[in-house]
Amino acid sequence: MFTDSYVTPRRLETLVDVLRHMGSNTTRDSLYRVLQPEQVRDTDKPQVATAVLSAAHELELVEGTDRLNILKSPLPTRDLVLEALDSHVLARTDIEPYFALFFSYLLARGDDGPLDRSGSVDDFNQRVPRHPTHPIAFNPTMHTGLRRWLRYAGLGWSDPKGVFQCCPYERLLRTLPAIFDDAVRLSSETFMERMAAVCPELDGGAIFAQANSDFDASGKVLTQGVANALLDLHADAVLRLHATADSGGWSLERAEPSSDAKTLLAPRLDAIELIATTRSTKTES
Repeated sequence: MFTDSYVTPRRLETLVDVLRHMGSNTTRDSLYRVLQPEQVRDTDKPQVATAVLSAAHELELVEGTDRLNILKSPLPTRDLVLEALDSHVLARTDIEPYFALFFSYLLARGDDGPLDRSGSVDDFNQRVPRHPTHPIAFNPTMHTGLRRWLRYAGLGWSDPKGVFQCCPYERLLRTLPAIFDDAVRLSSETFMERMAAVCPELDGGAIFAQANSDFDASGKVLTQGVANALLDLHADAVLRLHATADSGGWSLERAEPSSDAKTLLAPRLDAIELIATTRSTKTES
């Protein structure tokens, strides 16, 4: 869907916006005429609108075939798409087999050193078992398209050298209410268990384990990406990290944390406290 077609975040958001404007029972042909009029259609890519609509169907944003109806939701378009990504792509591998798995692979690599596109693809294919039903192996073309979607989903950013830096800040921000549920403060062990259940592509989750069968969790050391995200959430007063020198909880050491002289006094976490949550409104094309 994302890694081997013409679907981009902006195109998918545009389709959702157009359908919201056109209303229920919009015909597929009329949608195509708006999105890709014949007068300006690139003859080399006549299937762009078809691919984007197919993605919207797979994400359950749209229902119907000849007559289309958009998912009714009060959420802004970007938040609606992100909610669908969280449910159908990051938490599963049946719709998009490589999205979550490749991110989990990158997350576990941490500071092992950057690989170019071909190196990342080759290393991923050697380390991660081939998807049992998807007919095509992960390849450089998929890698190119996937990078844009990883940024859009709030899983990290690309540095000036083009290296993707994992930092699932926005992904965690969106899921904190589900992780904490009715709690305000969780031990680091309970937080990790709940995070792994809600975000299976992050440390300890089922998808993370599938992508990193050799990852040693016995030392309870967070990946650099998750550690950085938690530290950023602490700095932004979304979370309050409690860490003391005698704690036996999960460690932030890969992110080299600095003491705030208040509650974050050492690398190992005792507990994590929820202070506030906000919904991100950043955009990505």
